[in-house]
Amino acid sequence: MTVLACSGLEKRFGHGPRAVAALRGVDLAVGAGEVVAVVGESGSGKTTLGKAALFVDPPTAGEVRWGDLDPRRLSPRALREARRRYQLVYQNPFASLNPGLTLREHLVETARVHLGLRGAAALDAADGALARMSLLRRADARPAALSGGEKRRATVARALLPRPDLIVADEPTSGLDAAVKTEVLGSIVAARDARTAVVLITHDLEVVRPLADRLVVMYHGRVVEEVPGGDVGARDHHPYTAALLAAARWERPDGPAGCTPPAPSGRMGGGEAGDGCAFLPRCPRAAAAGDAARSCLDRHPELRAAAPGQRVACHLAPPAGRPERGKEPTPWPR
Repeated sequence: MTVLACSGLEKRFGHGPRAVAALRGVDLAVGAGEVVAVVGESGSGKTTLGKAALFVDPPTAGEVRWGDLDPRRLSPRALREARRRYQLVYQNPFASLNPGLTLREHLVETARVHLGLRGAAALDAADGALARMSLLRRADARPAALSGGEKRRATVARALLPRPDLIVADEPTSGLDAAVKTEVLGSIVAARDARTAVVLITHDLEVVRPLADRLVVMYHGRVVEEVPGGDVGARDHHPYTAALLAAARWERPDGPAGCTPPAPSGRMGGGEAGDGCAFLPRCPRAAAAGDAARSCLDRHPELRAAAPGQRVACHLAPPAGRPERGKEPTPWPR
């Protein structure tokens, strides 16, 4: 069952010729119990996609379906009820907690609003959620008295409490030490086992390896690759994905080493849909292709099948099932 389906999502900030396009025709589908990792560098559109998909900041164009619901057509009351099933963990935990409430009061309110619990039942639900994040001893503390890691764990506990169908977690492990990161990821795994789907927005590829069923790579507001998470390193990739893997030391450095630093924002080439590949100024594959890269300048590549379960948006990608000449796919490290 599909719990989230996004089609042709676009998001623009501002008006007229100076408007900035943060999303450019993004499609995303997430099934029940699936963990989808959305990765890319800062400014690639990851957070904007998460907020648009949950209508925290609605898209400028495109369609969103929450199961069989269209959030654009819901009344305010129906939308509020639907939000119990679709939860967002914000990237900034400092701004997403009420400074006047204790941790317990935050979660009691969540239990009351989303689960309809009252009194002792709401208190028990709140304390259980805090205990699963090892925060029960801090239940009476206010946000100002918490560490950054404790705030982040509190926002995850609050999102998991209503037992949602989908969680969009924006950098849920950022700034956490290894032990706490493991605890937070363990709670997400437990939610997946209970058939909660997770969209994991992250720049930390270390998160992808144990968790993600599917990896969605974004660049300049577009999806440039989709690939199963379990064998990421054993495939030929979009040059940008290869550069990300090389930066994480999961792929040998030859090849993507030629990837150049980003150009200033708005000057990457292919700024609008149909104007060419946005990655062209940084692409080692295009630099080596010479005149064969003309199509990269003329039009933006569409996602197309490259291998079973994998789609890549690259005019110069090798034919499906055939590795690049002189290059064997690098095994995924164990």
